[in-house]
Amino acid sequence: MPINYHTVPYVATLIQQGRELCELEFSAAYFEHMAAWNYADPHILETRYETLIVQPFATFCQILCC
Repeated sequence: MPINYHTVPYVATLIQQGRELCELEFSAAYFEHMAAWNYADPHILETRYETLIVQPFATFCQILCC
């Protein structure tokens, strides 16, 4: 069967979307666990990647020196 080169990008997109869906399904248990965290617990530090990039030293001091 000859390859229809007009559909190759479409098939590649479907394959990539399938990979992303599998990754989300695999990670669902981790996301559920994270959603259940008690952020009021003093042993849990919530920070943002943006904060880590702008203030790396201060953020790591918070993480390591609680």
